[in-house]
Amino acid sequence: MTKPQETGYFVAISDAEVPEQYRHTFVAYRRLGIELGVREQVPLCYRVRAGFTLKTHAPQVGPCLDRFHDLQDAPLADKPTSNCLAFWVPRVVPGSTSKSVVAQMELLAELRRKRGLPAHHLSSFGSAALVAGLILAHFKATGERVPLHSFYVVTDAQLAIGRLYLGEFDEEGLSWCSWGMKMENRGGPVIGLFPLGVEALGD
Repeated sequence: MTKPQETGYFVAISDAEVPEQYRHTFVAYRRLGIELGVREQVPLCYRVRAGFTLKTHAPQVGPCLDRFHDLQDAPLADKPTSNCLAFWVPRVVPGSTSKSVVAQMELLAELRRKRGLPAHHLSSFGSAALVAGLILAHFKATGERVPLHSFYVVTDAQLAIGRLYLGEFDEEGLSWCSWGMKMENRGGPVIGLFPLGVEALGD
């Protein structure tokens, strides 16, 4: 794989640079992206460097509402990124809104089966740091604010009152919210998920 020329935490990898052992996996994401209206020139693979966090780093690399000021003292286990290749499609999975978290996980499992992806892909929603980093890296690369239509996407992160969601990315920046366990159990019309998977890399 070509060594990235940037020093950021999220470096876009071109289709041609995806390592051969992950080609089949990447093609599945690219095909899904095309079906969901993502242009072929848009990066769907990023080399991620370890140590990126939601609270500290996200506001430094891209527009976040009030620089996530109201999140700083929140009781959040802000899991940092690890060295990995992240594969994703910057579109909400069709049919993933208005579903409980359990139903959303079932939808991911079905999508994984249909696309012939490895078992560790589409197996979680992604840490808040990883999802935020991808959203902001995508914005830097394309100028597009996702999720589209001011939607939110679910993450693996948990606050005391419930799961953390990211979205409503407008001119004021990427937002976060948590609507409590009721929303986690029933879902909402503007809460979906991104197709996402990672391949661990060594130090």
